[in-house]
Amino acid sequence: MPEEESVNEENKETSEKKEKKPIPPMALLGAIVVVQLVAAWAVAQFMILPRLGDPNPVVEEVVKGERGEIFLMDDLVVTLVAEDGTRFLKISPGLECENAAVQGELEERMPEIRDMLINTLSSMSLAEAVAPEGREAVKARLISDLNGALTKGKLMNIYFSDFMVQ
Repeated sequence: MPEEESVNEENKETSEKKEKKPIPPMALLGAIVVVQLVAAWAVAQFMILPRLGDPNPVVEEVVKGERGEIFLMDDLVVTLVAEDGTRFLKISPGLECENAAVQGELEERMPEIRDMLINTLSSMSLAEAVAPEGREAVKARLISDLNGALTKGKLMNIYFSDFMVQ
């Protein structure tokens, strides 16, 4: 019996030692950081990002035009050539295409299309941007340049739903 008592006492001491060990501070800090990261990710994924929408939409909307489909692009802001200081032009272009193949090509080559629009529009003077004849001349030039780059069809027209000079 004395042996059993000594074994029981040893078990008690061992279990007391195990219970008294504190959690290391670095492990506690690591657990807190992991929980915060998971919470931040969850808030971003389920609350913030759905409200922002797609950060890089290629084409905002497709509407049916009289003759073809019109692709409304994201707004473009360019700097105009002006003698009295820096002026900006903000437009919302819509590209009317003759068929669905052109739509696919526009979607594939949207960065190139945007670059062509930016280069052409930023070469405009303030007088051209303000005058209706200047806008029509720029539209004709854009259609010609873009049609020269497209291989699966042609643009029929370009529409500006917003055209603001500041």
